[in-house]
Amino acid sequence: MTRGTTGSTETRPPVAEASELVACLDALAAGPGDARAVATLVAAQRAKRLLSLRAVTAFSGTTRARDALARIADAERAAPDAVGRVLDHPYTGVWVHTALRRRSSDPASPLVTDADIERLELVAKSAEFASRGVGPGGDPTDPGNPHPPTPSGYLPRRGLQTDAAGFLPNRRARFGPTCLHIEELDPCRDCHQWPVSPRMGRPEADDFASRIGRAWHAIEAAAPEYAEPTARILGTVTPLLPQPGRDVSSAARHAFGAVAVAPCADPHALAALIVHEVQHVKLGALLDLVPLHESGGPVRHVAPWREDLRPVGALLQGAYAHLALTHFHRDDPEHHARYRRQTADALATLEHSGELTPAGLRFVTGMRDGLD
Repeated sequence: MTRGTTGSTETRPPVAEASELVACLDALAAGPGDARAVATLVAAQRAKRLLSLRAVTAFSGTTRARDALARIADAERAAPDAVGRVLDHPYTGVWVHTALRRRSSDPASPLVTDADIERLELVAKSAEFASRGVGPGGDPTDPGNPHPPTPSGYLPRRGLQTDAAGFLPNRRARFGPTCLHIEELDPCRDCHQWPVSPRMGRPEADDFASRIGRAWHAIEAAAPEYAEPTARILGTVTPLLPQPGRDVSSAARHAFGAVAVAPCADPHALAALIVHEVQHVKLGALLDLVPLHESGGPVRHVAPWREDLRPVGALLQGAYAHLALTHFHRDDPEHHARYRRQTADALATLEHSGELTPAGLRFVTGMRDGLD
């Protein structure tokens, strides 16, 4: 499906075949997506990450950056799956996007900073550990954890206990075969619309992981068709600071594989937030592969779930999230009817907006079919 590796000189982004994209689009339009569609998104995002790392290296023009990229390439050849999971870390995506976009907001700023090169070296360090199947301290990695040590674990810390290699272990939420990384360290996690939580104490972290586990079981009970696709995409949960009087959550456009949530007392409510945000993650990844709507248009549309008017892209994102909430609340007649009505109204607006591409019209038609 993809062309090129970390060390390749090929610069064109790897793409899926047209038939594969159509199958991916149709499966995702139904709501949850299937294993093949999710695999397409994951592979495309990994390829995007590799290309971005090579771009940072090229723009840097430094020996340090080239050496770090070469170390990643060597590790990838030795253990492509393990190193791929290192590269998949969501906030590496946020960092590399920020590095490559920096000049667009400030032409006088350096395109690649010393901090960017240091981050690239931390990615290389993590990749090397993963390729050897050992943790930072030399211990075997946990075979039950699909998410190896992340670059954020190596960032300098004050007042926090690290191991002999200077690594701060990652916390995890485990439930059955599923294991999620709880990201409390990476400074790039502060890309969400709500404030992120500082690193929690052990009791608070254990409580947060337990809440995520109960929410996961709620997803399996209320919308089992969403459980497997969510498990394949979601590798990281970032704690947010609770907000008075409301449950809050977020997904960041360039943090594929992560959602951010504040702890909720109600597992069902937390489950709905996770399902909602993973829809945004999936649709963002699909938009990297195929445009579904025109961009930058001045028209604003009524969103049935908001008081303000929304551009077509935001309306599509909201409709896709509400499609999943319709499915999630199928056993709650009141909530199901409300979400179904809101989704149907939004789809009608999208269909008549004149701003969807042919692929976007196909996607919205599939969403309507999935609503019935």
